[in-house]
Amino acid sequence: MTDRDQFYVQLDGPATIEDYHWLMEQRVLKFRPEDVSYSPQPKHAEVCRTCVHFFKGEAAHRNTCELMRPHSETESVAPCGWCRFHTTDYQTFGIIDKENKS
Repeated sequence: MTDRDQFYVQLDGPATIEDYHWLMEQRVLKFRPEDVSYSPQPKHAEVCRTCVHFFKGEAAHRNTCELMRPHSETESVAPCGWCRFHTTDYQTFGIIDKENKS
């Protein structure tokens, strides 16, 4: 590997298995469930499956979130779960917006 910019790894040639393993070790930092008040049960009208940060991992058979990582590697983010950073547009955060107005 020769150069990295903000979003991509620049390689000298095709990616090798070593490059793959290196990339898998470069996991993005995320919040813990308690940091975002995550609950696998809905608390408000907003649920994980309607959030832009929610991804359904078909191949891995689990759901993930861009912001929060469950404590267990095998744990999945619940589609009907909830956290304080639910958003459908990256700008409006229901519960946080309500908290900031009070």
